[in-house]
Amino acid sequence: MEQLVQFFTEGITQEDMGLVGTEIETQFITDESCVSQTYKPITPHQSQGIFWYLVEKLGWCIADRKNMLITELRDSVGNAIRYELGRHNIEIATIPHKREHLMRHVDGLLNQLRTAAWKGVRAIPWHKPILSTSEDLLVVPDERDEIWVQRDGRNVLLSLFKPDSVS
Repeated sequence: MEQLVQFFTEGITQEDMGLVGTEIETQFITDESCVSQTYKPITPHQSQGIFWYLVEKLGWCIADRKNMLITELRDSVGNAIRYELGRHNIEIATIPHKREHLMRHVDGLLNQLRTAAWKGVRAIPWHKPILSTSEDLLVVPDERDEIWVQRDGRNVLLSLFKPDSVS
């Protein structure tokens, strides 16, 4: 947040021009649910397994925790992987890149996340917009989300963890 405020208060520099960052929402289901065609979202234990694989095998660092959960990871250049409300929703936030290099960079990050999901916990990407389930998938990984729950209520937020997914 501090960087965002600084960006607007100190102005855009020439080197900032032409750079684009992005956030990518992903969703994961269990491998066995795909075989049985029940399409179950990954559990909190599995999503944590994905995060741990990224840390232990792919060199990511833990950037934030909430209670006992890892809620955000950072790589050596500042890209982030974090929860996006649902326990099966994992967001990638990239550092800014020149437009012509962004998609190659995003693809590399997606490959790391998919590798961690498959090799770490046998989870696979869900390539459809909404994963229908009656389960309460909401995780509240940060203060912003806690405020949303307090202001809007848990039921209102339940629909927000069903975003379109790019996996």
